[in-house]
Amino acid sequence: MTATTKFDGPSGYVVPSFQEGSLLLKNSHEQFFRLSWDQAGAVRRRPVPVGSYTLVNFRLVKRDAAGREWYLSGIPHHGSTVVVRANEEQRVTVDDSIAISLKLVPTDEGFRMQAPVIGDQHSGLTIYANGARIPMNYKVVDGAGRQLAAGAMTYG
Repeated sequence: MTATTKFDGPSGYVVPSFQEGSLLLKNSHEQFFRLSWDQAGAVRRRPVPVGSYTLVNFRLVKRDAAGREWYLSGIPHHGSTVVVRANEEQRVTVDDSIAISLKLVPTDEGFRMQAPVIGDQHSGLTIYANGARIPMNYKVVDGAGRQLAAGAMTYG
């Protein structure tokens, strides 16, 4: 969808809190609207028909110090509501915080590791680069600092 898309009837505008990425919104008629911002500094607002929307998904583009692109994709745990009014801008804020909660569960073979990757308000997140989820490196140590296990774990 581009900033020049026309709609029958009144429209308003969605403005994101992020520089690059996309939002997937669903209106009360079960219609989906994918809004995309591919360049930082480009036109910030995107037109959509007036109405109430639920944020279904988001994708943020980030760059590390070496310039490599990383993507953070998420599904809000409780879809946030976006109300768009005629000729008004509605800001959609996406929190790019990442939390990893490690849990070790004893098994007959040693332990099983669980590490959910979550975002704001427990939204499910995926972090990827070069078209694939990134592995999460880990090291498990005991109370004395001795390494019990180490490796890379995939998730999702």
